Amino acid sequence: MLNKGIHLQTPQGGKISRPLYFVDGIKVAIRLLSVVAFSCIMLWACASGPPVLRQGDVVLEKVPFHPQEEYQCGPASLAGVLNYEGLLNISPREIAYDLFSKSARGTLNMDMALYAQKKGFFGWDYSGSLKDLREKIDAGYPLVVMVDYGFSAWQINHFMVVVGYNKDVVIVNSGNKEHEVIGNDAFLKAWRRTDFWTLLIKKK
Repeated sequence: MLNKGIHLQTPQGGKISRPLYFVDGIKVAIRLLSVVAFSCIMLWACASGPPVLRQGDVVLEKVPFHPQEEYQCGPASLAGVLNYEGLLNISPREIAYDLFSKSARGTLNMDMALYAQKKGFFGWDYSGSLKDLREKIDAGYPLVVMVDYGFSAWQINHFMVVVGYNKDVVIVNSGNKEHEVIGNDAFLKAWRRTDFWTLLIKKK
């Protein structure tokens, strides 16, 4: 007796039945690949030493840095910017308690702006650009951005705080690394996949 499962159509019009464990195995493999890829990104970020500013770097050095816990890049990024804007008694864990989505295994970008507004700040999310990032940094505003380190249709979204720039790089607080330097091309490639999602938070 054939196990119940997914049915695949053949070119001749027949059906091939795949047991459910076959489908579940594929899903598990995809999830494992995404976890491994994201873990590699985070380990690479941890491998470097303390931040060293170079000639020409424009950096908002007083933006607090919170190393992220697993799947907590959103709360860590949001806490850093809110602390910088004067909300000193807020922590990533407190934000995660309100915003973390178990089903999404992370924080939804739409909730980030709403949370800032709930705390009494102006919060705008929009499609940004390198020119806009530099202008905001020059004006004293760190920005939360969402990038996608996935491939093809598979997404691995990650929040980080842009705190500075140089001619060829952006400087971010990301994962477990403060003042990480990312080349413009690599940054734009990952940022483009989220339609350049950007969050600006300001005092009212």
